[in-house]
Amino acid sequence: MKPESFFSGGVPHGPHGRPVCGSVGLGATGERTVIDLAGRGLAPLVALGRYRSLAACKPQGARCHLGIVMLILPVKGAFDITAGRITHRLRPGAVLRIPPGHPYWIGAPVQPWGELEWMILHYDPSPAGSALTDAIEILATSPGMPVWQAPDHAAERWGRAFDLAQQERDWISDSLLQHTLTESVLLLLREFTAAQAPVSASPHPGIAQALAWIEDHINQPCGIAELASVAGLSTSRFHEAFRAETGTTPKDFVLRRKIDRARTLLEGATHYSVTEVACLLGFSSSQYFATVFRRYQGIPPSQLRHSPRP
Repeated sequence: MKPESFFSGGVPHGPHGRPVCGSVGLGATGERTVIDLAGRGLAPLVALGRYRSLAACKPQGARCHLGIVMLILPVKGAFDITAGRITHRLRPGAVLRIPPGHPYWIGAPVQPWGELEWMILHYDPSPAGSALTDAIEILATSPGMPVWQAPDHAAERWGRAFDLAQQERDWISDSLLQHTLTESVLLLLREFTAAQAPVSASPHPGIAQALAWIEDHINQPCGIAELASVAGLSTSRFHEAFRAETGTTPKDFVLRRKIDRARTLLEGATHYSVTEVACLLGFSSSQYFATVFRRYQGIPPSQLRHSPRP
């Protein structure tokens, strides 16, 4: 089966297969649903899309685009997406930011089955600031982490936007669509700046690298030896420096971050079981996950899974 991009139309490749940055096509196909926001007069919101990989297929070629910021949220399955020189394993609940001019491509040997959603934002540093344009500028220019956890209420607004786009179009529906997506961008930005805070505040570059690595690999088992290697420190020195910077041990920090993420998944709109959440976050068993969850949250994870949402 021929692979399709998130967008219609490819980006031409120059010598040695290097991507040449170009414009974005917004055509819809059987695998791709696209809302042309710019065409509705909602710029700097450009487009919102949903991409369903219906069958395994070969990797896509490298692409890049000037003047836009991309936000990508997996909905089902896991996607290996390479942005720049780093490949990120994205699962539901994570968001990937691709700044203007950064090449990206599906990095897995075979593109998996799954579903993801994406938003395109136009970045222009010259216009007068509004909350949305200020948010886009931060997302376009910040050197911070490319992957962070998306709040469920932001992702839910994307789902609402798809519903709004199906309604009969008038100025009210367009205004609701603009408001809903602007709010989602601001919610994502708030989580983005919060996720950067512990890294940017750390004066120790090795610990900053380790903290960023933890956030980017929260779904994997994480040992102190591996973290020390990421930080470029000996195990003993890393443990000492980490505690000085964070006020806790590496093991406690990693478990707390995993449990925070688990609670978000269990309280959110996903349909993962407790066992699936344990697996997604790299726990060796659902029993161990339940023990750790109760230790930090005071309740069993099954209580959140079965609790009605407000």
